[in-house]
Amino acid sequence: NVTEPIHKAIKTTIIHINDHHSHLASESKSLYFNGKKTYVKMGGFPRVVTKIKDLQMSEINPITLHAGDMIQGTLFYTLFKSQPDIEMMNQIKWDAVTLGNHEFDDGDEGLKEILDGLDESISVISANVVAQCGSMLAHLWEPYKIIERDGEKIGIIGLDIGQKTEVSSR
Repeated sequence: NVTEPIHKAIKTTIIHINDHHSHLASESKSLYFNGKKTYVKMGGFPRVVTKIKDLQMSEINPITLHAGDMIQGTLFYTLFKSQPDIEMMNQIKWDAVTLGNHEFDDGDEGLKEILDGLDESISVISANVVAQCGSMLAHLWEPYKIIERDGEKIGIIGLDIGQKTEVSSR
């Protein structure tokens, strides 16, 4: 006589970013509010780190995700490739990170450098990207991850947009 496990509804908070594209420094911008020009400092990955850590401490059952496109887009990437982004990504405890199309821009070697540089506690997932047998990328990510919050199991599946990756990656 087998009894079914009892599951309960839980509250969780998803903390999510993607497409930070090597925008690691804050930028000064002008915005218009009610017709009045206002200057603000925006962005910067140190601010992202601070906000994510605050949310992880204050929210109920947080799940922290990055949906890819860490690299490409500023002089940080042009001059130093993925290294500055890797160092910033390692400041956060991610539940899962998936691959964006730009993670493929520097070929297998560039992607391997990113994956090798990420803290070993960071789970990289992608269900629809499969490394060729014998590739240097074989076994560097899983299709999904199961985490537990408040006694309940939660599945996280990583997906890439295949056509976009083929068309817009180098």
